[in-house]
Amino acid sequence: MAYDIKQSFLNLARYNERVNQEMVAVLAVLTGRARRQEAGSWFGSIHGILNHIIICDFNWLKRYRALSPGSPVLTDPRLDPPNLSWEHDLHDNAAYLEGQ
Repeated sequence: MAYDIKQSFLNLARYNERVNQEMVAVLAVLTGRARRQEAGSWFGSIHGILNHIIICDFNWLKRYRALSPGSPVLTDPRLDPPNLSWEHDLHDNAAYLEGQ
């Protein structure tokens, strides 16, 4: 059986989607204050960890642009938010966690 890279990426995408849904469901029960509470982690709070994950996802997706330059997903302008940096809060309102 030959290795199917497309199928591997589809599997990874399904896994990522499921894990994100599960994570959002768990985080939705926390208040904004609880998410921002100092947790003693490298990124400070749960909110800081989420911001780090989002930035890493953006950076990884942008690396794949060379493999598929015509991909609507990889060329989506939302992958290039203004002021993308570790200090820039990409999900300040967290509406997706509060059922809005």
